[in-house]
Amino acid sequence: MGCCKCEEHEWPDPQDVVYTDEADGKEYCVFHAPGDKKIVDVETFNKKVFKRIEDAPHSSSKELWCNLSGTIFPGKIDFGKSRIFRYFPNCNFSGTSFCDDASFKFCVFEHSALFSNSLFFGDAEFNSTHIHGICLFSEAIFFEKADFFRAHFYSNVLFSKTTFHGMTIFTFAVFDKGVHYTFSCFNYTSDFNLAKFMEASDFEKANFYETISFKGSKFAKEINFKNTKFINGADFNKADFFSKASFSQAVFSGTINFLEINAGIDSLLLHQIDSFSLSNIIFTSIEVDYILFSGCYTWPDKLYTEATNSQDYYASEKMYRKLKRIAASEHDQPMVSMWHFREKEMALKQIKEKRPKWWRFSWLWLYRFSSGYGEDYRCAFRILMWLLLAAFAISSLIAIISTGFSPRIDWDKVGWVFESTLRCIPLTKLPTENGNLGVWYYAFISVFQLLIGIQAALFAFALRNKFRR
Repeated sequence: MGCCKCEEHEWPDPQDVVYTDEADGKEYCVFHAPGDKKIVDVETFNKKVFKRIEDAPHSSSKELWCNLSGTIFPGKIDFGKSRIFRYFPNCNFSGTSFCDDASFKFCVFEHSALFSNSLFFGDAEFNSTHIHGICLFSEAIFFEKADFFRAHFYSNVLFSKTTFHGMTIFTFAVFDKGVHYTFSCFNYTSDFNLAKFMEASDFEKANFYETISFKGSKFAKEINFKNTKFINGADFNKADFFSKASFSQAVFSGTINFLEINAGIDSLLLHQIDSFSLSNIIFTSIEVDYILFSGCYTWPDKLYTEATNSQDYYASEKMYRKLKRIAASEHDQPMVSMWHFREKEMALKQIKEKRPKWWRFSWLWLYRFSSGYGEDYRCAFRILMWLLLAAFAISSLIAIISTGFSPRIDWDKVGWVFESTLRCIPLTKLPTENGNLGVWYYAFISVFQLLIGIQAALFAFALRNKFRR
């Protein structure tokens, strides 16, 4: 009976047994024995690994592999130490355990490299590693730093359900074919700065629990971030999107930076994003054309640019104006109303900043006060009622002053007060006033006719907007 793990992992050349587990009677070879049961030191063990790789045939045939699956590496190992750009054949490291640091720095895998279900307990270094064939890291776990700086993947790469507990570095990495990080977890900071994704790639349902940066990265084809969670922020500053990028139902618990991105019109699809996530998106009027908001039914009162940048109101005004224009072109009247209100708010704040003592006397403030910039019919109706009550109160005061106060109800005087109030309403036809009340009374009537007329028009305009939108 040979090594149980050689049999389990289908090694073509089962190895000699060096350890037998007394508890279950299973036998293990030097490659699969626990770290303290290998009967050789780390250096000797590493030499055995190197020898096995060097003796393997270098062929793209699916039948010819260097099988190291299930191997337990007891200490540090550096695959590129003996000479720069060590060339590997088809290698199967699936289910391996690297108990200490593992370095593949400057190594070249001429064909495929399989690391599925592998455990990296120390730092994993793949700096400047070149992998020409299919590369699998699915369900692997990196407990410490995973460094793929300047790594180059020439074929498809699979990181599905991979867990990164330490810092993850893919800076300057190049993916010539598709790469998949679906269901992967990044528990520490991740760096994809200046990485190049040359084919369609997939991050669907990945979880980034710390900051993730794609600053300056290049996405040549479609990129999928559907249902991805960005818990502590993401940076896409100056990233290039040459095709569609889907962020449908993504969660942005931290800020997500889209400033200075390069993309086509409506290239970034943000579909069914919740209000809190929308409040964390950083963009300006420049990036608005690149982003398509779809199915976002609830919005925050203020977008990130306005909520955090208290000085640059002009930039926020431009952003809201462009959002309003886009909503109007799509016949999305409720969003037109919302963006119109925020745009005018930014314009009013600019007036307040320039004239801190007199801003309440501006036409824009009066427009806000009287009708919420033509969007709040309830406000417009309240002001209209207050104007009518004011006209009634002033008419009552004029009646009391002109005829004197009496505790008895004078119905003629009461009738005159209502008639005087009606005269304040434009286009009301009443008999000519015969009394001699002076120029001030007629000035009062003229002023209130003007005010009530304007307010009635604002109420009608706001009510029309309500039913239209």
